[in-house]
Amino acid sequence: MQNEERVCVNKELLAQQTAVRLRMQPDTVSDVLDNLLIDMRDAFEKGQCVDLGADFGRFSVKFNKGYYNMNSPRTPKASRYTVVFRSASDLKKKLRVGGEE
Repeated sequence: MQNEERVCVNKELLAQQTAVRLRMQPDTVSDVLDNLLIDMRDAFEKGQCVDLGADFGRFSVKFNKGYYNMNSPRTPKASRYTVVFRSASDLKKKLRVGGEE
């Protein structure tokens, strides 16, 4: 993977590749993907986590409390929620450099 050029896969390309693999219409797969992402966003807004299985990973919402640092020119830092991804051990093994199964 390190020698290959890194390409960001967008939603449209992901839908096309999945449609070919499943022999479905790209528009149908795109609609399913859109609805999946809407459901994930709704879960995040409720503070819920989204677990995509032991072979992929888990998304969760984390609260970062704001703080005031007198020595920082960008003070104060506001509190905010962020979405965090924790990859599963199976995914980590597959991505490990030089790691073979």
